[in-house]
Amino acid sequence: MKRGFLNKPKAQINADKSTGASSSGSSASGVKSVEIDKGLAKKDFVLPKTGVTSDQPAKPEFASLTFVTIPPRRPGYPDDPDGHTELIFPKAGGTLNKILVTPGHPMPIPKSAQRNYVIKPIEGMGLGMFAERDIPKGEIIFAERPLLCMTLAIRNAVLDGPIISKVPPLEVQATYMNLIETRMGHALSRMSDVDQEAFMKLADCHEGEPNCGPLVGRLRTNVYASTNRIWDDLRIQKSPGATSMEKYGYEIIGKNASRINHSCTPNTGHYLDLASFSLVFLALKPIKAGEQVFLLIHRSVRSI
Repeated sequence: MKRGFLNKPKAQINADKSTGASSSGSSASGVKSVEIDKGLAKKDFVLPKTGVTSDQPAKPEFASLTFVTIPPRRPGYPDDPDGHTELIFPKAGGTLNKILVTPGHPMPIPKSAQRNYVIKPIEGMGLGMFAERDIPKGEIIFAERPLLCMTLAIRNAVLDGPIISKVPPLEVQATYMNLIETRMGHALSRMSDVDQEAFMKLADCHEGEPNCGPLVGRLRTNVYASTNRIWDDLRIQKSPGATSMEKYGYEIIGKNASRINHSCTPNTGHYLDLASFSLVFLALKPIKAGEQVFLLIHRSVRSI
């Protein structure tokens, strides 16, 4: 799906405004990145290497964040058949606890008894999702655990005052974008090879834009956002001696969820189910076999 609603500065700022226990991640050394004050070189990006365990990097760009896998991977056991999500949340936030205390967590993702959809190319639109059978109103079309769930505080740069304050004004934008790319790169390094490949196959409508790396480009193209299911209340320093409490939700990227296209008259709705930590998609009205599945794409994952 090619979604670009975050292209506009206002939309980007507003949107940049839904877990398990810590699991050891793979080394982020597979992400070839430049120093944070020198911008990004997209041509230098390579997929992170998995399988090398390490602690969270002890670097300034990671100091305010925690990386966990939901549900946690267990050494010596196969991955969860419903998949895993890489979650990035502020150390000062309470999101992980909210998820852990959700009644029933962790549950398997909701499933339909039948195969409901197929993903195939559409001329001029990339890929799209189509119903494989008649789907009644209210029925689950599919559910999936996201590949990535990341605090919106990152894209608002509210955690990065100590870093940004040391950067010359002309390098602030490149530094800001590189911080996002670097953090996403570490989250990607924690994913399985299969999930890494799925992430990199997502559309990037921002390729070639200044300072926009391949991970941020995919984020901006395919993101869902949740502010009403999971969020953190963070104390933000607004000026010397002045702070305020602000609410920051989460950006979510799914594999098949990213293949659903936009319509102003959608036939599908969705919500974030915390018990299974999955995006659940349901028919808002009867969908005929062969009909394309559409969502009203906006910046909130709304409850249904």
